[in-house]
Amino acid sequence: MEERSYSLDAGGTIPLLEGVVRPIASDERDRWDALMRRHHYLGFNRTAGRALRQVAEYRGQWLALLLWQASARMCAPRDRWINWSRPIQFQRLHLIANNARFLILPSGRIPNLASRVLSLKPLPLAADWQAVHGHPVLLAETFVDPARFHGGRYRAANWQCLGLTRGFARDAGRYVHHGEPKTVWVYPLHRRARHGLRHPVAHPAWSQTMQNVTLTDLEMARLREPLRQLPEPRGGRRQLHPLPTVLTIALAATLAGARGYLAISEYAARLSQAQLKRLRGYFDRKRDCFVAPSEPTFRRVLQQVDPAELEQAFSAWAQTGLPDDEPLRSMARPSRAPDARMAPKSTCSAPCSTTRGG
Repeated sequence: MEERSYSLDAGGTIPLLEGVVRPIASDERDRWDALMRRHHYLGFNRTAGRALRQVAEYRGQWLALLLWQASARMCAPRDRWINWSRPIQFQRLHLIANNARFLILPSGRIPNLASRVLSLKPLPLAADWQAVHGHPVLLAETFVDPARFHGGRYRAANWQCLGLTRGFARDAGRYVHHGEPKTVWVYPLHRRARHGLRHPVAHPAWSQTMQNVTLTDLEMARLREPLRQLPEPRGGRRQLHPLPTVLTIALAATLAGARGYLAISEYAARLSQAQLKRLRGYFDRKRDCFVAPSEPTFRRVLQQVDPAELEQAFSAWAQTGLPDDEPLRSMARPSRAPDARMAPKSTCSAPCSTTRGG
């Protein structure tokens, strides 16, 4: 990869064009890791996800080290600021880079060096990330421990403070409360960063493999609302399974990774009675339970519904943003046991997840 150099002006201490911020070369990685491990108060073990190691240097002398890596999966202040829906959020997280480490080396004690490195034009991060990972980043984020730092270097570099996290950390796939909230700072790398992150239609250059997302019960219920406006494509007779219910389940299944009609019907069969009730599914009075749509039902509906109208309804839901009253860590899966207070009283002895056409 061709190495790039960028101007670094440290208030006259370092002459213009003689300071650079650049990605490290492959043979410099061991040195970079050792310095970060030795001098940063958090130490250094390994990176999380995609990463970019950078160095700020002057005439070959290393002054500062930066580590950019995959963004935080969920962060309430950031997510409210962007105002994106959760499905879009998980498709666009790769467009955010997290400044996980920023270290001024003992040899880099230069006035205002930290803020000047951070306030450089976005080229050092955006262009280098594009060269290494094949796609741009629209937003930089970082978390500052208020017990140790006040974030002055980020404030001086025109980063924006969004508030405090709730003091959770991801550990082995779960969120654990550690009771040490961090201050969230962000820096847009594009003039329309927020718009690009939350808009339903992504720029072709920003796309990547779709990530699976399991919707919460509340998200599925809200998804159903715009789908109610779609015309019924199955003829005039009354259908067992309402169109909004069938389409909501199909879209939720697709977001969760289901591919094909059979996989969608299997997802539907795993929905709980409480979930089917909330989606206003078909209630079989003889069996006294809710019944999920069958594979032929999904096939018939998805083949007959207007794709453009379906996309428009989905986009309308996706643009509603992140509701403030919904806990970010609420990610109930279809197979999860429902809350007994929500489940309808039932005497059905047969498996109520059995699907039925209609």
